[in-house]
Amino acid sequence: MNERLSLVGGEILEWSDLDPVSGPAAMSGPVAVPLLRSLIGGSDRVLVAGPHHLDVLTALGASAGGLDLLVRSADDATALAGKFPDAQVICGGLDRVEAKPEYDVVIALDGITRLYGPDSNELTWQQSVETLRRLVKPGGRLILAVSNNLGLDELISAANTGLPTDDAWPRLVSAEPPSGLANLEKALGHKASYAVYPSTTQPHLTVSASLLTDHADDPLLQATIATAMDPAEAFTDPRHTVRDVLTNGLGLPLAPAWWFILGAEATGLPAVLAAEPGADDQPLVVSLDRQDERRWARRVVSGNPAPGRNLSGRNDVVVPPGALLEDRLLAACRVDDQENLQALATAYVRWLAGQQQALIAVPDNVVVTPDNGFAVLDPAWQLKLSADAKVVAVRNLTRYAVRQLAAGVRSPWPAGARPEELVARLAAGAGIECDQALFEAAAKLDAEVAAETGPRFAPAAEIPVPQGLREAAAAITRLSAEIEDLRSQVSWLEVTVNRIRGSRTYRVGGMVLRPASKLRALTRRIPGKGA
Repeated sequence: MNERLSLVGGEILEWSDLDPVSGPAAMSGPVAVPLLRSLIGGSDRVLVAGPHHLDVLTALGASAGGLDLLVRSADDATALAGKFPDAQVICGGLDRVEAKPEYDVVIALDGITRLYGPDSNELTWQQSVETLRRLVKPGGRLILAVSNNLGLDELISAANTGLPTDDAWPRLVSAEPPSGLANLEKALGHKASYAVYPSTTQPHLTVSASLLTDHADDPLLQATIATAMDPAEAFTDPRHTVRDVLTNGLGLPLAPAWWFILGAEATGLPAVLAAEPGADDQPLVVSLDRQDERRWARRVVSGNPAPGRNLSGRNDVVVPPGALLEDRLLAACRVDDQENLQALATAYVRWLAGQQQALIAVPDNVVVTPDNGFAVLDPAWQLKLSADAKVVAVRNLTRYAVRQLAAGVRSPWPAGARPEELVARLAAGAGIECDQALFEAAAKLDAEVAAETGPRFAPAAEIPVPQGLREAAAAITRLSAEIEDLRSQVSWLEVTVNRIRGSRTYRVGGMVLRPASKLRALTRRIPGKGA
């Protein structure tokens, strides 16, 4: 046996958390590494408890003075011992580990549950945390992740409705943390350090707790979090649900997970770490730190920007005051305010005609300022494309129309309306007459922009469907109501026609017109009179 591999008991045979057949993947996510690196010194001895992706472990091994690993899978332990020959690999349950203060930093970003096997003498969540704390030297840190069982991911996503996974075996002791952030903070004696999105095991965004508490209405922060929360299947439209949650001050208590940095106080940590698609299919990680009411400092932490993304010389981000144009348009739709909707769209199209960055000035990237002007929220893009102003306007409005239909919000138009119908109405106020050739040119331009920028400006769907089950049900209800209304109109028309046919006036008119009709028919039969 490898001398650096020790079996302490409670290990699981023929099982893997690093490459699971059933169950969540090992904790990864591009934002974890830069944050952990800022908390680890070059001479620190570090213990990583629970399954963490090999990329995370490799980065930590290069940053720390010494690295030890605790996993419950015998297969994982053997594989890790081969990949990290200088690391001490401990295989078994946390309950079998001798809790001595040996480490400067203990990392448990996968949480507590996967620190035990079915044969472990499972400890309560509180006991597990105390065991991890006893492994930390005085002046050291425990970095702990806690999942939120009432987080936005659970409220929005419709994907977590399958059968139980293989690791959902019966447990005699509950390893679940206290419910609710307030109870959790009381149990730990510490405030949450970061809110994590979109999930515990795949974090792509971390936001400092104080930022969500004090500045949740910031447009840039809202747009960043809304981008991170984009599940493949949703109960309700994720983008606008996230904005509503943040606006109501619930971004922290409803975060999918929290990271706690327990122990020695850490300073100089980034307020926001956000991952976005970068070059060569590698994520780009940027840090954002709020400087004042409207200014953020942005810095590239790792990776290279995607094509078209221009971050050079843009370390100072100024957020225009106001609300997103898309939100203003949707708000007008929800109350059938066609006058305001048309006025906003008309002013936007006219403003767009004079913009050098018109291709990225789509309604979900434009802020309506308090003086009813417009400003680009994130201008850090540099496209080589150019197009006619009308084509750009139709392409940008089509993007909005598709997102509106996908959001499933109430609107002044029929539920079955196509994007082209909405765009034609909105563009008409600015004097743009839409035809098939214009729509085809706009669709071609949309595809060219997407090819140059990537997912941020992905092409609009040809036939949008409501993103959430709730919005889909609402659309079906609206369609059913519209069908029923049409049926009522047809029934009314039939009754009205029958009444007219049975009236004396109709019969008298028939008697008067019938001879003339017969004479006209007879005339057409006479040779030479067919014309």
